[in-house]
Amino acid sequence: MCTRRIGRFRNRSALRGLTGLLVVFIAPPVQAQFSVSPVIVQVPAIQNDPVRVEVRNEGENSLQFRVYSLDFDMSAGGEHTYWESGSRTESCGQRLRIAPDAFTVPAGQTSTIDVSLAPGPTDRTCWSMIMVETSGSSKGSILVNQRIGVKLYGLSEGWDVSGEVVNGSVTSDASQLDVRFTVRNEGAWPLRRNGVVEIRDVQGTLVASGPIEAFSVLPERERAVQVAVRDADLAPGRYLAVPILDFGTDYLSGTQIDFRVEE
Repeated sequence: MCTRRIGRFRNRSALRGLTGLLVVFIAPPVQAQFSVSPVIVQVPAIQNDPVRVEVRNEGENSLQFRVYSLDFDMSAGGEHTYWESGSRTESCGQRLRIAPDAFTVPAGQTSTIDVSLAPGPTDRTCWSMIMVETSGSSKGSILVNQRIGVKLYGLSEGWDVSGEVVNGSVTSDASQLDVRFTVRNEGAWPLRRNGVVEIRDVQGTLVASGPIEAFSVLPERERAVQVAVRDADLAPGRYLAVPILDFGTDYLSGTQIDFRVEE
């Protein structure tokens, strides 16, 4: 049983059928033959210069690549859904420029892609997924492709990071606590944050903690976060779970979740 208090922060495979051939897309890092860096690109609204993305062939043979964009959204659980580029209101697709969109990289070598956005609205953030995909290698009747997605955000003008932590709860199992809460992004920029959950007794003494792994929340979306606090071994009584999110400045946001450990 727990009660909650709300904390606020503010800091202005797909399968594709071909005749007689099955195409399977595999998302790295499972036996990836190539790497891409960076995998998150943020372009300010007033920037016209392209951002360079590197593609490295980690295999022993030359690889052919094609590059294309898709619209995407992310659920509260972190799952991605994709649509045709330019079909969503939040899409960067109509403004997105990718060069080159097809190339070959020899074994052990690196190639680059220039990504840029044409001028557009500066009062809202757009986002798209840039897919870097191998042409695939045939194994009998199966063609295995690998692709890595690069998230592109065209940021609105000005610094706009704002959100809220809501709906906190705590459940216990032996020596582990499961702390759950929801982060609501109320700003125009995407959030990507990590942090820590602190467990404190009624006197405010820190008795346990667990890391909050980095997670993302799109603008005007929510993200459910679950943190396991292990080896808590708490005596019966009343406690507070305090999720604290690090915003990379001198500002941290948190909320307090009141819970009780029964005998």
